[in-house]
Amino acid sequence: MLRKSINSKEIYLTLLFIVFAGFYNILHAQKSEAIAIKPKVVDNGYYKYEKTGNSVKDAENESKAKQDFIAKHPEQYEKMKAASNQASKQVIDYKEYINMPANKKAHIDANPDKYTFINK
Repeated sequence: MLRKSINSKEIYLTLLFIVFAGFYNILHAQKSEAIAIKPKVVDNGYYKYEKTGNSVKDAENESKAKQDFIAKHPEQYEKMKAASNQASKQVIDYKEYINMPANKKAHIDANPDKYTFINK
């Protein structure tokens, strides 16, 4: 009967194969788990979109959802825009406005979309 002796190179290669196979299985399992994660649905009160964790894909999803909302509800969107613009105006007391330098008054008068008066 012939008996083949195992040399250290064969042992080393076998162990190396086992280690790499183990790492491959671990990485493959992690990849499978990552794929199984469900996207989070974001609801801002007007439209919903999926947030996946990929910033480019998330921006595309939000943009599409917003455009769909605008197409379905144009009147509501215009009201929202108007309310937002009104809220972003700087409030100026009219009594202060009267005492302002002419150049500052001219700037305010030229930009009525940016300023609103109180105590007129």
